[in-house]
Amino acid sequence: MLDNVCALPGERFYYEGRGVLIPDMQAYRIHKIVIAADTEEEACAFYREEIGGTLPDVIEELPYLIEVCCVDGTVKPVKARINEEMDARNSWLIMGIPCELHSPFIIGTLP
Repeated sequence: MLDNVCALPGERFYYEGRGVLIPDMQAYRIHKIVIAADTEEEACAFYREEIGGTLPDVIEELPYLIEVCCVDGTVKPVKARINEEMDARNSWLIMGIPCELHSPFIIGTLP
């Protein structure tokens, strides 16, 4: 079913129909903002383009269980926020609304 798939040790993947593997989005902390992106480079580019300001010397990849403050005032684990956004984007696609499934987005902020 998933012939010719090569994953490096430590890479995390989820299955997305027709034998296609897409990497899980990860959470990256840039200052107090937590951004979901496929790679650290994408998170940095998103920060520069959408937020502006200087990037810190170290960009930290956060575990999925870290809790973040959301825009609506709730506190949720990183993975729950990523799943919510991915579910919303999948719903848009099902309704025929074009959207980039794996474009970076702000998960929330650290307290």
